[in-house]
Amino acid sequence: MDSLTKWAFTGLISFSYKTLYKVVTAMEFTREPHRFFFNDDQGKLAGEITFPAINNDQTWVIEHTFVRDDFGHQGLAAQLTEAVIDAARAEHKQIQPLCTYAKAYFDRHPEAQDILVTKS
Repeated sequence: MDSLTKWAFTGLISFSYKTLYKVVTAMEFTREPHRFFFNDDQGKLAGEITFPAINNDQTWVIEHTFVRDDFGHQGLAAQLTEAVIDAARAEHKQIQPLCTYAKAYFDRHPEAQDILVTKS
């Protein structure tokens, strides 16, 4: 193996390991009524998901999911969405996804679709 190939291969392994590590690292979120969020080390907002309640607080509408660019590609939007799903299950709520990210998340995760509002 020539030195360029060896360098490229070593870099690929290193990059893959770092990427995998970032994806599986769980973030702790702060919960406020109808919102999960996290801040950076300076206390500035780095990501959030908002889910106001409707139908006498029986349905949470995921209306906004945001992760700042410098925290992107780490699976944090999915973790925020999963935090809402877990809380909704624990509190016996249903979810109506309105933001494009939440809609796409539920399309990709059929195992989570049982929590969605059912059409009558």
